Amino acid sequence: MAKSQAQFEAAQKRAQAAQRQQMISILVVAGAAILVFGVLIFFINRTAGGTVTRGKYDGLSRTTTSDGYPIIGDPAAKILIAEFSDFGCPYCLQYKATIDDLITRQVRTGNAALVFIPQNFHDHSEDATRAALCAEKQGKFWEMHDELFAIQSTLGTFGFNATNLRAKAQALNLDTNAWLNCFASQQDKLTTDRAYALFGKVKAEGTPTLMWSKDGGETWYFFSNGGQLLTSGGPPAEIVYQTIADVYSGKL
Repeated sequence: MAKSQAQFEAAQKRAQAAQRQQMISILVVAGAAILVFGVLIFFINRTAGGTVTRGKYDGLSRTTTSDGYPIIGDPAAKILIAEFSDFGCPYCLQYKATIDDLITRQVRTGNAALVFIPQNFHDHSEDATRAALCAEKQGKFWEMHDELFAIQSTLGTFGFNATNLRAKAQALNLDTNAWLNCFASQQDKLTTDRAYALFGKVKAEGTPTLMWSKDGGETWYFFSNGGQLLTSGGPPAEIVYQTIADVYSGKL
């Protein structure tokens, strides 16, 4: 009888141990599933929205030129800087850090204004440009600008598809129906045609290219390095900032 009782207690302990092990296994599997789900949500958010630094452009004046090019910064600034850029251009993506610094250090301080002149030399860039110009209709060009370069950085130009672009519009809280109607209508083709014509007129040689003007865009000049005109590739930040300083000091 004592032996049977001992066997019963041993069996009961084994059963309890098995139950504990089963519970641990369930918790481990559940934890792994939660982790995978979290990573999945992170990458969905990374590609579909949420990549803009919130408040980055708050308080900055936003206008457009008569040709429809978006401008950010004080219209009264002594120097207007033009960026000829392409959302599908890998060099433009690399140069974006310089543009971000320019906006922080020169545009936000009122020293300069920046105008974006879109080019469509790369695959699917036309759709990306249209997405950005349609976002401009609702005051969100620069936020969409950042989202589009985020797509290029993670998915390449094939990421400029209808699903991803619409997701970006939704992430920016745009009126999606109005944005879709604008996107489908291609109503900004005249703006992109004029942007391409201006690129040829000033004899720019690639994207990104920066130019500057003291008369609101009537006359454009290339930045230069020791007398060498920088007609493509994007000038280093120090050259841009020195040019701005020279305009304000009267040297240029």
